[in-house]
Amino acid sequence: MEGPSLHLASEQLQPFKGKRILLVSGNTRIAIERMKGQTVSAVFSWGKHLVLQCDGFALRVHFLLFGSFEADVDGIRVTGDHKRAREPRLSLTFPNGELRLFSCSIAFIESKNAKRTYNFRLDILSRTWDPAHTIIQLATYADELADVLGFGPALVAEKPNTGP
Repeated sequence: MEGPSLHLASEQLQPFKGKRILLVSGNTRIAIERMKGQTVSAVFSWGKHLVLQCDGFALRVHFLLFGSFEADVDGIRVTGDHKRAREPRLSLTFPNGELRLFSCSIAFIESKNAKRTYNFRLDILSRTWDPAHTIIQLATYADELADVLGFGPALVAEKPNTGP
């Protein structure tokens, strides 16, 4: 899943906001049972993260390269093009539906307001995206970006010869 799909997903999952998590299951190794009985106070996306805020902590889902999800809200399938046959990494059941997450990384953010831990000025899908701020942040990490792009830090640091 990519940013635009997750942005749409966060909108589709808004009906889970204010709902209590009734059942929790899945094959993740983190302590997901702490989510049972929690009420989701916010659902939002940032880049490839989908975040569900609860009281005192949030669940952060990163969809890696091949992650996906499906959900049923109020009896309507809002995502997913087919029913998955495998066990989800995490499944959350609400009074009004179910959210199933596949092939993803799941972690907890220990914060009463996880949204504050994200810089939405860097997220191109955010209403507060700031291109100038993004360029400054990219320049701060030029060496790391060069490595990712295959240029290596030596090429980034090399300056053209402008004469004597």
